[in-house]
Amino acid sequence: MEPSLSQHFLSEKKRVVMFGAPISESQGLLLSGVDKAADYMRLGGLQKVIEQEGWILEDMGNLPLKEIISQCQRSSEVANYKETTNVHQCFELGRALEKIYDASYQAARRGAFVLNVGGDRSVASPSIAGIMKARQELCVVWVGAHGSCNTPETLSSGHYHGMPAAHVLGWLKRPLPGFEWLKNFVPEHRFCYIGLRDIDESEAFLLRSSGVQIYSMYDIDKLGIGRVMDMALHRINPHKNRPIHLSFDIGAIDPSVAPGARAKARGGLTYREARSLCEMVAKTNMLGSMNIVEMDVNLDKPLAERLHGDNERQTVQLANELVACCIGKCLL
Repeated sequence: MEPSLSQHFLSEKKRVVMFGAPISESQGLLLSGVDKAADYMRLGGLQKVIEQEGWILEDMGNLPLKEIISQCQRSSEVANYKETTNVHQCFELGRALEKIYDASYQAARRGAFVLNVGGDRSVASPSIAGIMKARQELCVVWVGAHGSCNTPETLSSGHYHGMPAAHVLGWLKRPLPGFEWLKNFVPEHRFCYIGLRDIDESEAFLLRSSGVQIYSMYDIDKLGIGRVMDMALHRINPHKNRPIHLSFDIGAIDPSVAPGARAKARGGLTYREARSLCEMVAKTNMLGSMNIVEMDVNLDKPLAERLHGDNERQTVQLANELVACCIGKCLL
């Protein structure tokens, strides 16, 4: 008999604890659209979507990340760290992301399903590290077009959103100022990429030298999403006894399906592939947390033709559907 979520580590049966993580500063651009994703998912009917699957939504609101960054920038402490790393706004970002780390840990230790809606890609590292503090055997399915696995030495842009995967994998040679709290690292054999199609040369070198499992869009085209997910889940969780975290960058999906993706790259997941991916992770009965990132509602488009149950924005609608799939929505 397969273990159920409530029997294993979700002691608060069918409860989703959600919080918004409105942060865009790790990209180095003033992109207000990604900060609004959680609010628009709420307006798009997220609570109803969750309740229709028999779950309770406990919405903790949005974390005050911009306020923390602003406070740090006004303090004298930040001046001590400006020249210690080539990561822009490193200290301020670290202090803000610590709030996500704490919130993720507190929700996970309660035994709830943790849903964190970003924000940019930086949201992933504190989400994973915080949940892993409560669930030490955590394994990660990282869905995205980009590797996000540069180190400070290979990060040409200087923006943290290009390195959260490397950070949570423990690839950094020294702690970053402001990130001293990030001490829980995912072993490489418990981490897999799904849907890569646009990576830096430096990232390719790091990935080839690692034990991380990689399933690119080429693999999905060749083998199909079903076979790829079977292989990926077996590699990171061979005995089906580890909690799973799903880190989903909306940019993994093709722009024709997800026009609200912040960093677009052609040739991404189809609508059905994205939903099937979430359904297959959910059917393991070991999925206990999820973060959604890089959805810029300012880039989103209205639905050309609204179908039964749709809301007005195409990518917001899709994001809510993915959440539903992750908590068990299926045809029958």
